[in-house]
Amino acid sequence: MAMPGMLLQLAKSSPMMGQIKQIINTIRTAQNPQMAINALINNNPMMKQAMDIINQYGGDPQKAFYDIARQKGIDPQEIMDMLK
Repeated sequence: MAMPGMLLQLAKSSPMMGQIKQIINTIRTAQNPQMAINALINNNPMMKQAMDIINQYGGDPQKAFYDIARQKGIDPQEIMDMLK
């Protein structure tokens, strides 16, 4: 059985912990929320791709979600109900 100190040390050395620290640092150094979001988008290709798709729908994430779900034959309200 692992000791709590060993688990803490493993968590600190985890690559994910480094990513989390980088995200926190990015948010802290931003001058306002929009700058923080822009910095996160620029540092994460998946986030940038998601924002590009949302921008194709006039910047409305809900419209993007509903339209894309319908295009794929999925009832978006079913997904929303599962998240409640």
